[in-house]
Amino acid sequence: MSLSARNWAWETDNRPRINTDPPAGPEDVPWVPLSPAEKLVLLCLAELESAAEGYAYPSYATIARRTCLNVRTVQRVVKVLGESGLVHVARDRRIDGRWLSCIYRFPAVPEEYRAKDQAWMHRQRFTATAGRIHSVGPSSDG
Repeated sequence: MSLSARNWAWETDNRPRINTDPPAGPEDVPWVPLSPAEKLVLLCLAELESAAEGYAYPSYATIARRTCLNVRTVQRVVKVLGESGLVHVARDRRIDGRWLSCIYRFPAVPEEYRAKDQAWMHRQRFTATAGRIHSVGPSSDG
């Protein structure tokens, strides 16, 4: 679990406007409030983000079960969260053509949240030094 993503999700109340949103009206506001379903799915995904891996990968069925929403509603909400940029959604197929679970990343989580998350910072330090751990011996500079 990533505390930084979870804390950010709790404090996120709006998302950027997307093309499928109703017209803004006279004031062209770039942000719209999260719907209850959007907030619930965002919280679920953030709760499932692994600090060690940097992403979450629950199935639509798992999200639906945890949020008490219909699977189709979860699919629609994930699409909205992805289009708005709050969550980056990647999807791939197996060799046999079946879909794998989506991989969810959180590019919108501010660095100030990540800096307070010890597990996330440990992952960042490990990732940053991983290349140096394996470079044992003399350099090949000549």
